Amino acid sequence: MTMNNDTVSKNKRNFVDFILENEALRIQGPYRLKSGRQSPYFVNTGDFSDGVGLDELGRFYATALIEENVEFDSLYGPPDKGTALSIATAMRIGRQATKSVGYLYNRTKPKDYGDAKEDQAKRFIVGHVPQNGERVMMIDDVFTTGDTKNDAITFLKGLADVEISGLIIAVDRQEVNKDNEDAIQKFEDNTGIRVYSVADAVSIMRVLEEEENPVADEMRKYLQEWGTEKAKQLL
Repeated sequence: MTMNNDTVSKNKRNFVDFILENEALRIQGPYRLKSGRQSPYFVNTGDFSDGVGLDELGRFYATALIEENVEFDSLYGPPDKGTALSIATAMRIGRQATKSVGYLYNRTKPKDYGDAKEDQAKRFIVGHVPQNGERVMMIDDVFTTGDTKNDAITFLKGLADVEISGLIIAVDRQEVNKDNEDAIQKFEDNTGIRVYSVADAVSIMRVLEEEENPVADEMRKYLQEWGTEKAKQLL
């Protein structure tokens, strides 16, 4: 995804406002991340725990995908948060783009009765059963090391000879991993699968700057230290 140094798309701006208002974006840090870093902000889409919030979240995902004009036949949500995201976004795409896309997610344990006896894929998934040649978009909340995404690709390829259209996440933190690598870029290079995001760290910082929120300065310092080269070029 590309973005000018000082512009933020309408969908990104509205999404940042949405997660701020609903406290899914928290800026009263610092917050200790799994990496051990102290971050001035933290995002948790799991805080949307009712139908209205989840519907709105799906709308932002759907709008981002529609604006990217990426083609796919179904949405796969890896456990755990991807499950609800796949359903909410598929429903929103149906309303916003008048296009029907399937959704699928993992069963907690294999099904060994009913239609699963005739269709092996139904032993492992709920929802749409992808067929050979279909295009599947993966959907999740965050991207950390990419390990779970690689597992998801292996799982999908085990169901059918599908094409992975991409992966969409809520927020790209635009920072390097413990090995000083751009984890998303590495994933894209290794798999050939593009990663899309509804918003990213720089767009969050821009919105906070416009609102004259002092956390924007903390985010800039954080990205100067831990940001990817692409992110630093946008500062």
